[in-house]
Amino acid sequence: MSAVDVSSDWNVFPRYAYITKLDNRTDGEINAALDRLKKHHINGLFYYDVFDSQETPLAGTVEAPAPEWKSLAGQTVTGESLRKTIDGGHQRNMNSFFYNLIFGAYDGYEEKGIQPEWGLYKDGRHMEQDVHDLSGSGWETEKLWMFNPADPQWQEHFVQVHRDLLSVYPFDGLQMDSLGNRRRYKAVHRPGI
Repeated sequence: MSAVDVSSDWNVFPRYAYITKLDNRTDGEINAALDRLKKHHINGLFYYDVFDSQETPLAGTVEAPAPEWKSLAGQTVTGESLRKTIDGGHQRNMNSFFYNLIFGAYDGYEEKGIQPEWGLYKDGRHMEQDVHDLSGSGWETEKLWMFNPADPQWQEHFVQVHRDLLSVYPFDGLQMDSLGNRRRYKAVHRPGI
């Protein structure tokens, strides 16, 4: 079965898929994956957690991008596979979006010039920075440290590192996310519901 999309703009009926594996893919593997998605009328691709780190998504520099790096899940990502997949998507009229957390940073963020003062804190005295624990799950970092997306200095850093990424890789846009409500709720039984 198939269908025809008669809309004049892909935004009218966006149909997304996500890309996570970009480790030295051959042209044949890239084309096979994209052709399969095209048969399902996918017109938007999310590149999910393919960054070097959330606070500095571009591996290397704008002038000298790294040829490969590890993703949050510890998978190898190569710049060549990333670029070929984006370009292949464009050839098939698929837009590509870089996916990232809007307020997270790996352990050791201060070494990258990020200040704790930009953080989100659990207390009014700013003694306990909010953190999302990833320990024991095999991720590249043990914790995601939370930063205040309303802080002008965090915003400046965040915008600049994504400008750097977009100057190297031809993404069509960014998909920014949060962690949602992270509170733990006690289950409550309500009779009659």
